[in-house]
Amino acid sequence: YGHPWGFKLEDIDLDKVYLWHGEHDVNVPVSMGRGVANAIPNCRATFYANDAHFLMSHLDEIMASMTA
Repeated sequence: YGHPWGFKLEDIDLDKVYLWHGEHDVNVPVSMGRGVANAIPNCRATFYANDAHFLMSHLDEIMASMTA
């Protein structure tokens, strides 16, 4: 996340973009996740207050959102 990605998040043109982020993530700060979520149009972000980088306990919920 420290280098240019080659596109602007604001230019993502999709009906829905999902983002899930644990607020205790030490690999990617939650502020980065919130900034990404705010920049992407139509982003549906979920932040988990008691989780870190791997959201294994939320896989069923995440997969259900992706396949709905």
